[in-house]
Amino acid sequence: MLYPDGHVHSSLSFDGVHSVLEMAQAAADRGFKEVAITDHLEFYPESKAFDAYDYARARETVEDARVLLGGRIRVLFGVELGFDHRRESEIRAFLKEHPFDLVLGAVHGVEGRDVGAPLFEGREPGEAYRLYFREALAAVQSGLFDAFAHLDLPKRYGISYFGRAWDPEPFRDEMTAIFKAMIETEVCLEVNTSGLRQDPREPFPGLEALEWYRSLGGRLVSLGSDAHRLWDLGFGFREIGSWLRKTGLEPAESLASVLPRLK
Repeated sequence: MLYPDGHVHSSLSFDGVHSVLEMAQAAADRGFKEVAITDHLEFYPESKAFDAYDYARARETVEDARVLLGGRIRVLFGVELGFDHRRESEIRAFLKEHPFDLVLGAVHGVEGRDVGAPLFEGREPGEAYRLYFREALAAVQSGLFDAFAHLDLPKRYGISYFGRAWDPEPFRDEMTAIFKAMIETEVCLEVNTSGLRQDPREPFPGLEALEWYRSLGGRLVSLGSDAHRLWDLGFGFREIGSWLRKTGLEPAESLASVLPRLK
């Protein structure tokens, strides 16, 4: 099964490389039936992505790609929107005026400090991670998002920063609270495979945490490569898709099946 890739960046993201058309065409050439372009949008000034998103241009490039690819692949106009509880009203107003096919939520910073060294400095791992999970819970509870990306993102940077392996067990209560909120509000859980090619060497969230989600009754799951380059499209989907099916979690064969706004 070639699952849709629900998390892809283009050169319209501050850290992207290839154009929307190049990313979508590469996905079509590899046999994907569906791909979501989800370039970065951030509302806190300390972010490198702040004030770098051009909605009109982003929408136009997706529409152009759809025309040029002639129906070979369904190209969704999405966004990866970084939540900041201090700017929730501003985010809400923006989304009301700017429609998307998919709004992928994420937390990349807490109180203006990027997840990574800026957030970790002067803190023990547990304190830093719990600050992140508290913000992630607020993001899910906000009702702003269709899906939530890389739920346990701090492990990407924390493993090297703190020099410790990632252990989700101390944060089971925090992650369980987020999973319950996702289930109650029908927010899709993204299984982000980029961790397979980074320090964690496992997806976000990890396999143990995904078992917790399933045991709570979670069922809405999508796959996202978080590709910023052509060659990372669909990275690890076969491996992770197979594992998920064995646990009783079936990744979405179409994003419309797990995202209410597409139904």
